[in-house]
Parts: sequence; structure tokens; C-alpha cells
Amino acid sequence: MKITTEAGAVVGAPLVRPEPWIIQTLEDPGLRLIARERDHQLDPLRYRPEDDDKYEEGQLWNAAHGYLSTIGSYDMGETPAVIAKDPPEYWPWAAKHWKPKGSIEDLTRAGALIAAEITRRIRAKKRFVQLLIDAAVAGGADRPYAEAQAEIELDEYLKSEGIEVGCKGHDWGQEGAQALAEDLILRHLEQGEAQ
Repeated sequence: MKITTEAGAVVGAPLVRPEPWIIQTLEDPGLRLIARERDHQLDPLRYRPEDDDKYEEGQLWNAAHGYLSTIGSYDMGETPAVIAKDPPEYWPWAAKHWKPKGSIEDLTRAGALIAAEITRRIRAKKRFVQLLIDAAVAGGADRPYAEAQAEIELDEYLKSEGIEVGCKGHDWGQEGAQALAEDLILRHLEQGEAQ
């Protein structure tokens, strides 16, 4: 007989031990600072991760670059007050948002902005894959086939075509998903005829 708590945990069940990399990540002070900063950036009352999706012209990584660029100045003895006077020319937002505070703080902000850019690109790719699968299914391919082909071939295909999903100017979006879906449909039909 199993006895469970109100939360659904089984009383007396063995504890699941986390993977070593999870423990190391939780113990790494730099990663904890970056995670805390990203959490601060995502104040649930005013900002959500999806809000970063509008920054498809490099704003997030340019902001990270801006904060990374301060480190040499700190190492040369500059103070945050001097560095804060003028944002770098590639700073993507208004000067009032340029707030360097010190080497560790600026490295932390840069790390959180890099994490935001990575997450934004992952979301963009997921949207592209969904467009691709939906277009292939609308054209007659079976959904499981379209999903499997996207899983197997998409990354290699995008690399071979020089497409960076999530980067304006390289991202195919709807048209690219449709073109790639048509190719998947043709292959699906050819496989059906061969069987």
C-alpha cells in the first residue's frame, strides 16, 4: 500500500538524486548571479521572456557586448561613474538604460542578456519548426512523418543553406517554412510511391 502526501509524494520513496552537473550549476556563484539577474529582468509584473521576441535585430547581444566592453575599462582603473557617461555606439536602447555598475555586475548583466538571446533564438526556431510541420501537413504529409523529418533533417538543412532562424535577414519565416514543407511533401509522396 502506497501512502502519499497531499502534494502527491510517495512516503518512503527513494529520493531522486540530481545529475552532478545540476549540483555543480547550483553551486557555481557566477551562474547563480546570472540566473538571479535574469530573474530580475523578468519581473513577472512587467516583463515576460516572450517580450524578448521583438529584439530580432541583435539588441540583446549588442547590449551584452556593451556590458562586456566595460571590463577592460574597469581593469584600467576607470570607475562606473566615468564609464556610465556614454553608452557604446552599438548600445541598442536609449542612453538612460545604460547603467554600468562594476565588473562583476556588468559581467552578470551580460551573461543574463546572452541567456535571453539564446532563449529567444530557441523560441524562434520552435516557431519555425511548427510552421514547417503545419505547412507539410496542410500539403498532404502525415504529421508524424513531418515531425520526424523536421527532427532529423532541419538543423543540417538550415546550416547548408546558411539560415539562422531568429536572425532578421537570415530567417526564412513563413515563406521558408512553406518552401521546406513542399520539399518534405514531395519526399513523402515519393516514399509512398516507392513502397
